[in-house]
Amino acid sequence: MPRIAFAMVLAAALLPSVARAQIVNIQPLLDKQARPGFSGSVEAAADWRSGNTRLTLLGADAVGQFRRDRHLVFLTLHGELGTKSGVEFVSKDLEHLRYRVRLTRALAAEAFVQHDADAFRRRAVRALGGAGLCLRIVDGKWLTFAVAAAYMLEYERLAAGRFADSDARSLAHRLSTYAVITVGGGRVVVAHTVYAQPRFDDFSDVRWLHDSTLALTVTRYLSVRFSATLTLDTRPPEGVQPLDVALKSALAVTF
Repeated sequence: MPRIAFAMVLAAALLPSVARAQIVNIQPLLDKQARPGFSGSVEAAADWRSGNTRLTLLGADAVGQFRRDRHLVFLTLHGELGTKSGVEFVSKDLEHLRYRVRLTRALAAEAFVQHDADAFRRRAVRALGGAGLCLRIVDGKWLTFAVAAAYMLEYERLAAGRFADSDARSLAHRLSTYAVITVGGGRVVVAHTVYAQPRFDDFSDVRWLHDSTLALTVTRYLSVRFSATLTLDTRPPEGVQPLDVALKSALAVTF
């Protein structure tokens, strides 16, 4: 289904979410071929275990977009909550709003804002906004390749606690860039996305994400997505590992 298939070439690089401040890869969510008007999707995942291992892990995503002529407004919401043996080990949320306008067949401008939090990466609040350009270099039926760059202003507050950087607050100017390639169409699509978000005043302080996704369309309204994500934060909060690797499968309902 083209809805997930060509999604990768549309958004800019922000949300990326991942160590993870959250860079969030929204490329698989935006669709340049979506019908005019409103469209959206809801996705949910759950992992429940009892007995020797007691675990509950819940996740949900909601996406909505409105398209008219050259204009696109996009909103995504994400939440995760997990407990193991009665102890919470995952708690995060993210909200991302983006506006995009096509300037030419290959070039588009966009602006975005985002709020997110991740209790177990010690990020109490992260708020950002920015604007930039996206260029589609290849835009074929079975192959799409795009690059983008944007200015991003980022505010971050760490959680209070026992670490030396407890409740630390920062304001950073970053360059948010990405490259994305998609192969396939119809019922099977493979996409690879790479994000890099260095600080303008210190390019060794960079947040990096690599995401590979396989999307399979089951019916007009139902699809399955498998993804592998690698994220790196060269300056993580104290007590947080710089590298994360995640494998995920999800079932999506599109309308």
